[in-house]
Amino acid sequence: MEIKVQIDEEELKAFITERLSRQLTSNYSADRNMFKKQIAEITREVVYAEKDYIIQEVISRAVKEVSKKSITKMVEDMYKGESK
Repeated sequence: MEIKVQIDEEELKAFITERLSRQLTSNYSADRNMFKKQIAEITREVVYAEKDYIIQEVISRAVKEVSKKSITKMVEDMYKGESK
């Protein structure tokens, strides 16, 4: 008797990656600590490499948010002033 199974390579990669990540993060182990340290180090490298871009994006979003809220507040205050 012969059984043939076809498995999509991308599905297999996704399954293995998910399985390994669950195993590494499910309980305490030396591998888990190494995993966490590597993620932290890589994240730090990316943040420092893109520092100027990240700062510019944060400032841009903050300006947009402040201007939206301040304009709304200013208009509300104008209407309150008219109703008195």
